[in-house]
Amino acid sequence: MTWNNMRQQQSQTADGAFAGKCLVRADGAAGVGDDGLWNAPPRACAWVAPASDAACGVGRPGGQRQAGRQRQARDTLAQLFAKLAALYTGGGAASISRAEAAQLAASLSYQLGLDGLTDGEAVNVLCAAAPDELLRRAQKRLAVRVDAALATWRQVCVIMPPFRNVALRDTLASIGRLRRTYDTYFAAHEVSGQIDYPLQVPVDDTLQGIDYVQAWLDQLLSEARYAASFTFESSVAVLERACPDYRGLHVNLCDLLQAHEGELVRRPA
Repeated sequence: MTWNNMRQQQSQTADGAFAGKCLVRADGAAGVGDDGLWNAPPRACAWVAPASDAACGVGRPGGQRQAGRQRQARDTLAQLFAKLAALYTGGGAASISRAEAAQLAASLSYQLGLDGLTDGEAVNVLCAAAPDELLRRAQKRLAVRVDAALATWRQVCVIMPPFRNVALRDTLASIGRLRRTYDTYFAAHEVSGQIDYPLQVPVDDTLQGIDYVQAWLDQLLSEARYAASFTFESSVAVLERACPDYRGLHVNLCDLLQAHEGELVRRPA
């Protein structure tokens, strides 16, 4: 299996395009032409040229079975990418750009949970079901994750005191549209919406897609609970003294409150 090699080639390409002959057909013909377009082949598309029997382990104990699973995984991944490409183009375009191919590959990788897996683990994922079933399951998982993120978002909206900070207000409004703005097919790895409000503890920026959004909301929920532990009147008074333009600036409100916690009035338990 050569999934990690493909991902490494993608990350090493400065302009976001695939390096070299990362995408080729099963017959070894290059899928990326000199014009920078990836000519979307039918279901025979594969990420890399088929490995030799020796590379697949043929001739070693269990090698024939291993080689068969690797070929099945390559075929499954190729079929899934071809399906995404067809959906992306509406079936009416013969080619997509290298950048678009890289985007779809990253989205597919995120949907299937392939990033960070060993080759053997990736083979197990790709051989677990038929291609269409794998995609259906992936989309169902993402839908469940979106529902969970929106449940956390609703908690934040209920608990967070009604501070009139523009960045906080706009960020929460943007996340509230997650179900409409999050592209689970073609950009599942991207962070949906406009997240401008700075957290006290920044989220790990290596997280992608709904993982980042959920982690961001979990941290904001913690901050909302802290802010809600004080009376709204005392909090606003502290904010206006500490940072008169707190409404318009991109500042973390809990940072300001903590710095003047002695001036705050706790709400009754």
